[in-house]
Amino acid sequence: MNKILNKLIFLTILFLVGCAANKEFYFSNEYNIKGFQYVHIPQLFYDEGKREDIYGVRVIATKYLRSKGFLVIEENEVRKLSLSAQGLVLICNISHDYDNTRIELTTIDAQKVYSGFGENAGTFDSFHGNYDAGISNAFSGFSNYRHSYNPKYAYDPIKKIKEQYKDWERVVQTEVEIRNYLDSNISKIDPIEGIWTETNDKQYRIAITKDLNKKNRDFLISILETDNPYW
Repeated sequence: MNKILNKLIFLTILFLVGCAANKEFYFSNEYNIKGFQYVHIPQLFYDEGKREDIYGVRVIATKYLRSKGFLVIEENEVRKLSLSAQGLVLICNISHDYDNTRIELTTIDAQKVYSGFGENAGTFDSFHGNYDAGISNAFSGFSNYRHSYNPKYAYDPIKKIKEQYKDWERVVQTEVEIRNYLDSNISKIDPIEGIWTETNDKQYRIAITKDLNKKNRDFLISILETDNPYW
């Protein structure tokens, strides 16, 4: 009798495990989720970009994140933020097929903060219900979480970039010195030398001059003016 009972219990456990939704998640140790104030979910495109969010997955994810206390904002709202404030934005990238949904939350400069994988409901009755389950499972790391932004943990991409490149060599030249060099050597400067402005978004004005001090380097690029705060 005990053997039969044990077998039934074992089979029941196998059945429950088999019926349980397949889901997994990962949080980065480098970032505190409370240091982010906003979430932006890029638009989901289908049929070679001709149709948008046809299964309502983006809408479902937006509803879920708002229920957890996140401020979900659109791309035009992200663009209006200063670069420092953009550091408070999580980018929520979503990919899916009929069976599974995958979520990846990254910083504005593509550093992974969270990733989750979840099985969809697998029902043909409602695509919406199918992906409701997938989004919930992919966000299973947030199941008992209520978001509250804390500036103490705010992510600063400018600080991170400056820290990353702080040991790079810097050669200081003023614009006056550069113009004096160009004017004095007008007959023999290389065609690439001069002062240039980027034409796409006018973010940079640079000077290119010969490097007269290092034999293993032909030219120097000096940034004279930029809107990019990394410099």
